[in-house]
Amino acid sequence: MDYYRAHGENAALTCRHFGISRQTFYKWKKRYNPRELATLEGHSHRPMHLRQPTWSPQLALAVLHLREQYPRWGKDKLVILLRQKEWQVSTSMVGRILTRLKARGVLREPPRTGISTRPDRSGWRRPYAVRKPKGYVVQEPGDLVQVDTPSAGSATVLIVKR
Repeated sequence: MDYYRAHGENAALTCRHFGISRQTFYKWKKRYNPRELATLEGHSHRPMHLRQPTWSPQLALAVLHLREQYPRWGKDKLVILLRQKEWQVSTSMVGRILTRLKARGVLREPPRTGISTRPDRSGWRRPYAVRKPKGYVVQEPGDLVQVDTPSAGSATVLIVKR
C-alpha cells in the first residue's frame, strides 16, 4: 500500500511492479488496515454456519439397516420402503443420509461387478449380453446361445448342446 500511495495511487503500476492481478490488489486494498497487518493474511472460506441434519438418529439407523438389507438399492427405492414403514422422508433427505453414512465409514459400498448398465464409448453395455472370452468351453446345454438376424423378417438361432 505504501508503493501504491507513493506512485500516485496507480493500481495498474502497483500490480505490474509486484506481479499480482488487479483483482487481488483490490481485495487486499479493501482488507488493508495499517494498524494491523494480519488483516492481509489469508482466511478460511468455509461458511460460518453449516446446514445441520434435520433427521433423527433413528431414521439414519433405519436407512442404514435397509441399505444393508438391499445393498444395490438407491435413495429412490429406499424412500418407498421407508414410507411404507410410516417415515416422513424425501428422496433428497435419504440421499444426504447415505452420503453422511458413507463419509463416516459406517456404510460400505458393495464391490463392483465390472458389468455396467451405463453407456460407455461404444454404446450401452448390457449385463445379459456380455461376450464370452475367446476359447470359452461350453459346460452345459443352453450355456452358449447365438442368434443371427440377417434380415428383419427372419432369424436363425443356434443353441449348442453337449
